[in-house]
Amino acid sequence: MYGSVLVPLDGSGYAEKALSHAARLTRQGGKLTLLRVAHTIEELVGARQPDLTRGAATAEDVLARQQYDEERAAAAAYLDEAKKLVAGGQFETAVMLAEGDPASQILRVANETGADLIVLTAFGLSASKTPAKTGVFGRVADAVLKGARAPVLVLKPWD
Repeated sequence: MYGSVLVPLDGSGYAEKALSHAARLTRQGGKLTLLRVAHTIEELVGARQPDLTRGAATAEDVLARQQYDEERAAAAAYLDEAKKLVAGGQFETAVMLAEGDPASQILRVANETGADLIVLTAFGLSASKTPAKTGVFGRVADAVLKGARAPVLVLKPWD
């Protein structure tokens, strides 16, 4: 059993498969941290097509801000729902929302929270519609495995 467990979630059903394993591995009185990494506002500029009738530069900034706000609200709501899935455990459950590169943020939060275990699935959102036919791990899981100081439990996301 582990005292501090980190579960990165990307919003996919695949990633959620890590929740039950992580809950079983978090010791009584320990802490289970659920992490969602969102895009930075800079990453969202140009993600939506601007309304050229309103001026391209202004519209692009406005659209990026709208998408940023929507993504953060959706991520917070998702974390609240995920927290309910592990409710009832005899451990503290915390939720965190970070921004930026998912692997970098997972590693940063693992270090900051003193996680002694990271539990994630081999693939997440990018593979949720079409599971990868080649490769052992997705990009994020691979980077976390390479950079983590704590043990990493990687689960098969489909069964």
